[in-house]
Amino acid sequence: MKHLYFRQGIHAVRVKMDYGIIMDVERYDRAHLRFVSDFKMLGRINDDMDTQKLSLKEFWELVAQLRNFSLN
Repeated sequence: MKHLYFRQGIHAVRVKMDYGIIMDVERYDRAHLRFVSDFKMLGRINDDMDTQKLSLKEFWELVAQLRNFSLN
């Protein structure tokens, strides 16, 4: 299974792929401090100029920032 990581606006989005087929799209939910399935994000990633592909390290740094933002 392969993962792709994105910043879409203020969201951290993780796309799970298996042999090139998208299995799940998850965004980090700041309110619940966990990942939730959200296939709407796939359309936003494909269509939006406000999308940035991230490395694994950048992705987890973004998640950490979102967690800290939620706790303040």
